[in-house]
Amino acid sequence: LENASEAAVELVALRRLLEDLLFLKESYNFDMPLSVREQEGPEMIAIKLLERTVAADLVADVIAREVRPYLARHSVTSERCLLYYLQDLMEGVTATASAMSGSAWEAKALAIISCITDVDIK
Repeated sequence: LENASEAAVELVALRRLLEDLLFLKESYNFDMPLSVREQEGPEMIAIKLLERTVAADLVADVIAREVRPYLARHSVTSERCLLYYLQDLMEGVTATASAMSGSAWEAKALAIISCITDVDIK
């Protein structure tokens, strides 16, 4: 009975991952292999959604229409996620930061900062 119970838990977890992949595809046109989704938490998925946008003038819209709703779906607050992304962006850790020129990543960082509403984080 214990093995059946463990199998049922694993099956439910797999179903949630597959539903999340379907949601990402249908809602945001964002494809991701199951193997990657198994390794990535909602915060990293949200960052990947944000990294698709290089143009600073589109950042606020992506945060409002994709990042915040996706994180809310997983009961994760977006403010800290945006802060961590900014820290990575400024350190040049993310793929987007290394691919963008100095002024482009700065404009993107400023656009993200303008979307942060928590005064303590800002």
